[in-house]
Amino acid sequence: MKKKGLGANFTLLAAGLLVGRMGGSRLAWVLVMMGGCLLPAGIMFLAGGGTMACYGTLVAAFCGMQLCAVVFSVFARSVVQRRVPGRMMGKLMALAAALEACG
Repeated sequence: MKKKGLGANFTLLAAGLLVGRMGGSRLAWVLVMMGGCLLPAGIMFLAGGGTMACYGTLVAAFCGMQLCAVVFSVFARSVVQRRVPGRMMGKLMALAAALEACG
Protein backbone atom coordinates (compact mmCIF):
# COMPACT_ATOMS: atom_id res chain seq x y z
CA MET A 1 0.00 0.00 0.00
CA LYS A 2 1.30 3.42 -0.86
CA LYS A 3 2.04 5.96 1.86
CA LYS A 4 -0.67 8.27 0.56
CA GLY A 5 -3.32 5.55 0.81
CA LEU A 6 -2.13 4.57 4.28
CA GLY A 7 -2.43 8.17 5.49
CA ALA A 8 -5.92 8.53 4.03
CA ASN A 9 -7.08 5.29 5.63
CA PHE A 10 -5.63 6.31 9.00
CA THR A 11 -7.33 9.72 8.80
CA LEU A 12 -10.71 8.21 7.95
CA LEU A 13 -10.39 5.66 10.75
CA ALA A 14 -9.48 8.38 13.26
CA ALA A 15 -12.33 10.58 12.04
CA GLY A 16 -14.79 7.70 12.32
CA LEU A 17 -13.73 6.97 15.89
CA LEU A 18 -13.94 10.64 16.82
CA VAL A 19 -17.38 11.02 15.26
CA GLY A 20 -18.61 7.98 17.17
CA ARG A 21 -17.58 9.61 20.45
CA MET A 22 -18.96 13.07 19.68
CA GLY A 23 -22.61 12.27 19.05
CA GLY A 24 -25.03 14.04 16.73
CA SER A 25 -25.45 17.31 18.58
CA ARG A 26 -21.87 18.50 18.18
CA LEU A 27 -21.62 18.90 14.42
CA ALA A 28 -21.50 22.68 14.75
CA TRP A 29 -18.43 22.45 16.99
CA VAL A 30 -16.50 20.86 14.13
CA LEU A 31 -17.20 23.97 12.03
CA VAL A 32 -16.18 26.23 14.93
CA MET A 33 -12.92 24.30 15.26
CA MET A 34 -12.38 24.69 11.52
CA GLY A 35 -12.67 28.46 11.84
CA GLY A 36 -10.48 28.40 14.93
CA CYS A 37 -7.68 26.83 12.91
CA LEU A 38 -7.36 30.07 10.95
CA LEU A 39 -6.87 32.24 14.03
CA PRO A 40 -3.16 31.45 14.57
CA ALA A 41 -2.41 32.18 10.91
CA GLY A 42 -4.26 35.50 11.06
CA ILE A 43 -2.50 36.49 14.26
CA MET A 44 0.88 35.62 12.77
CA PHE A 45 0.22 37.76 9.69
CA LEU A 46 -1.06 40.69 11.76
CA ALA A 47 1.87 40.47 14.16
CA GLY A 48 4.27 40.77 11.24
CA GLY A 49 6.07 37.47 11.73
CA GLY A 50 8.80 36.39 9.38
CA THR A 51 8.06 34.87 6.01
CA MET A 52 8.87 31.30 7.01
CA ALA A 53 7.01 31.65 10.33
CA CYS A 54 3.90 32.88 8.51
CA TYR A 55 4.21 30.12 5.95
CA GLY A 56 4.65 27.41 8.58
CA THR A 57 1.70 28.69 10.60
CA LEU A 58 -0.44 28.87 7.48
CA VAL A 59 0.44 25.29 6.48
CA ALA A 60 -0.30 24.04 10.01
CA ALA A 61 -3.62 25.93 10.02
CA PHE A 62 -4.70 24.41 6.72
CA CYS A 63 -3.70 20.93 7.91
CA GLY A 64 -5.94 21.46 10.95
CA MET A 65 -8.75 22.71 8.72
CA GLN A 66 -8.41 19.67 6.47
CA LEU A 67 -8.65 17.34 9.46
CA CYS A 68 -11.80 19.18 10.57
CA ALA A 69 -13.20 18.89 7.03
CA VAL A 70 -12.65 15.12 7.04
CA VAL A 71 -14.34 14.79 10.44
CA PHE A 72 -17.25 16.94 9.24
CA SER A 73 -17.63 14.88 6.06
CA VAL A 74 -17.69 11.58 7.94
CA PHE A 75 -20.06 13.05 10.52
CA ALA A 76 -22.43 14.52 7.91
CA ARG A 77 -22.53 11.31 5.87
CA SER A 78 -23.44 9.24 8.90
CA VAL A 79 -26.23 11.67 9.80
CA VAL A 80 -27.56 11.60 6.23
CA GLN A 81 -27.46 7.82 6.12
CA ARG A 82 -29.49 7.60 9.32
CA ARG A 83 -32.18 10.06 8.21
CA VAL A 84 -32.71 9.29 4.52
CA PRO A 85 -35.02 6.43 3.45
CA GLY A 86 -33.27 3.47 1.81
CA ARG A 87 -34.88 3.97 -1.60
CA MET A 88 -33.38 7.48 -1.90
CA MET A 89 -29.92 6.72 -0.46
CA GLY A 90 -28.18 6.05 -3.79
CA LYS A 91 -29.50 9.21 -5.39
CA LEU A 92 -28.55 11.36 -2.42
CA MET A 93 -25.06 9.88 -2.09
CA ALA A 94 -24.48 10.43 -5.83
CA LEU A 95 -25.53 14.05 -5.43
CA ALA A 96 -23.27 14.47 -2.40
CA ALA A 97 -20.31 12.94 -4.26
CA ALA A 98 -20.91 15.26 -7.23
CA LEU A 99 -21.06 18.32 -4.97
CA GLU A 100 -17.89 17.30 -3.13
CA ALA A 101 -16.00 16.71 -6.37
CA CYS A 102 -17.21 19.77 -8.26
CA GLY A 103 -18.05 22.23 -5.50
